[in-house]
Amino acid sequence: MTQTSLSIITLKDEFSLEELEKKVSTNDEIHLEIPLDSIGKTQSHLDISIDLLFAIYIGDLISQFGDLISAEMIYRRSDVVTDWVKITFRPIPGKDVAKILHNLSQQFDFENGPAEDFLIPAYDFFDKVESGQINPKLAKIADDCMANYISGDLEDFDENTVIDHCQQNPERMFGFWKCIQSYTLGITFFSNLEEVLVIPHKCLENSINNQKKLLSPHLLKAMEELDNEIQFNKATYIQTNDLKFVFNNSGFLSLPQEYLISNSRNCAQVIQKDSGRPVWRFDFAEINDVSEFYLSDNGEILLLVDNYAEYLFFNLTKIPRETAEKALNIVGDAVEFLRPSNIKLDWTQISDETFEELCYAILAQSDIYNWTKIQRMGKSRSRDQGRDLVVEARKNFVYSPIKKYIIQCKLINKRNSLTGKMLTDIVDTVERFGANGYGIMTNVVIDSTVYNKLNEIGTRKGYDIKFWSKDEIEWFLLRRPDIRKKFFKI
Repeated sequence: MTQTSLSIITLKDEFSLEELEKKVSTNDEIHLEIPLDSIGKTQSHLDISIDLLFAIYIGDLISQFGDLISAEMIYRRSDVVTDWVKITFRPIPGKDVAKILHNLSQQFDFENGPAEDFLIPAYDFFDKVESGQINPKLAKIADDCMANYISGDLEDFDENTVIDHCQQNPERMFGFWKCIQSYTLGITFFSNLEEVLVIPHKCLENSINNQKKLLSPHLLKAMEELDNEIQFNKATYIQTNDLKFVFNNSGFLSLPQEYLISNSRNCAQVIQKDSGRPVWRFDFAEINDVSEFYLSDNGEILLLVDNYAEYLFFNLTKIPRETAEKALNIVGDAVEFLRPSNIKLDWTQISDETFEELCYAILAQSDIYNWTKIQRMGKSRSRDQGRDLVVEARKNFVYSPIKKYIIQCKLINKRNSLTGKMLTDIVDTVERFGANGYGIMTNVVIDSTVYNKLNEIGTRKGYDIKFWSKDEIEWFLLRRPDIRKKFFKI
């Protein structure tokens, strides 16, 4: 089998059309090199996405005149040779392969940029790829193009443009896009810049609740063109003062950062129109919402499952066995004592001021809120027997409409529950401090009238609502022994 390599840049200078036709006709395989000049030479992800767009566009053009074999990105650093995409194909006899290659080389001016008669159809091609009208032949490289486009969208466009894009594609609020390979593999899934994969259950014939087989092993096999599926085994989640990790016989793997889990789960929720308003932020107090944990056989891939989707996380930190075993020993000594049913916190020893400090500590320990931006407002036992905290969410790289919350702390000693009548002036309070989120923290059960009242306000005013009842707080303190010991001495 004969083969030759050609560069889209130098074709027009190296060969006449007749010479190129001869070269193509005398080789069984052609390796076509398309430059990625922006990689390593620009700070703009948008520039890189344009280079990759040109590559996938040329790949689709070539597929009309040849049988595509493979496409890969080649990384090489020097002053002379840039990075490139290498497309390997077999010319189809009787097709004008040489003519299309020669025309592309003339249009592809490396110094001054491609000609307009190349750019216009290339950008039209991208619009159709983004909207799902075209399934590009170079799907993997198309996903690299989308990754850089999404990042460039956030970096180079104004906020109104970003908001408009997010309204059209709500998963982009959380840094995700629908993978181009969804169309070629027949499995709908989403990815982000951190290479998290989200596979919503709505894309399956049956949900996880109907005992549907995990789709992740099948997806990874198809994506990586493996001979066999990667095996996943159930794992256990553990949290101590210093560590949050998942483990089984395959190893010990750190949990992703909280914002990454939050964005992944919200991506799965917003694409399901009947799922209600998304939970814009996530806290490990809510980790029990994740119903199943799995590790791959090699201990390098984490799979989480909840009611919305399967979530695959890569490139996480491995916890040394010695470190993990020390943590497990500590947990093992206390596991019986720390069962939720055995936790008995004496709320009578907590004063109004102490409860406020406890709420402050909980918010400050969460990776969701900016602990440097927590302010105390008002006086304890003022108005409706509560005191307000104003807290800003951590700044994320993706657009999020929720940035500031009013958190009302309510210590109740003479009742068993918090009722709707005990909450007043909610909208006035939120608007007075220029917030767009509201939360309630209390040491008792929250009555259904409170949920109804706050959810109605949240829907009507567009507020994000947070509920911290006795159960949520005690569950949080179960996993934060440092705070628990400080305030309750146990």
